[in-house]
Amino acid sequence: MVRSVGFMAIGILLTLVGGAQRSNTLTDVDNHFVDLRGCTSGIDYQYYEVSGKNVHEVRTQLLEKGPVDEKGERRFAFAAWTLEWDWPVETDGTRRYVDTKVKCKAQLLLPRFRTAPGGEPHFNRTIFDAFEKIEKHEMHHVQHAIEGAYLLQKAIVTAAQEGRIKKEKDANRVAFKVVDKVRAFDSTYDQMTHFGKTEGIWLR
Repeated sequence: MVRSVGFMAIGILLTLVGGAQRSNTLTDVDNHFVDLRGCTSGIDYQYYEVSGKNVHEVRTQLLEKGPVDEKGERRFAFAAWTLEWDWPVETDGTRRYVDTKVKCKAQLLLPRFRTAPGGEPHFNRTIFDAFEKIEKHEMHHVQHAIEGAYLLQKAIVTAAQEGRIKKEKDANRVAFKVVDKVRAFDSTYDQMTHFGKTEGIWLR
């Protein structure tokens, strides 16, 4: 889904839970890895509650209450990120693409465990550990977006310096190529990790 605001283009990607060991980073120059603080507008955390006296009950609630993906499948959690890019505009209408700025915003929908009275500490710890892994995975999706913000800014600035951007549509074309790359990377990440099974968060 893509929308525009003024002369600022916005690329949006929705991703769903899955995954374990992180694959190679998006960036391939100096192995650059952008800090989470690069998500300049912060991360919006939202939660839905689940409870249960055993793993089966908790997993059942996750699959009943969790977000639904584009194929109608229930997932344990949800991560959405937005990349926004713009550039200064002079009074004569000239756009300074070499001064392009990129922001990243992210939203997470995560499960939150509500402990039952008299619940066994060992069981509670098992669930809390599993939910921490779910959040960790979702943060990898956010990290992909932050790395994408770095790549997007660099791609537009480099293209402008090399004289390859004549009009705004040229800059947006460069930007959306990066957005497509991040989309593909995010999708591959979920496919490689089988939607969480290889990370140990698929509760049994």
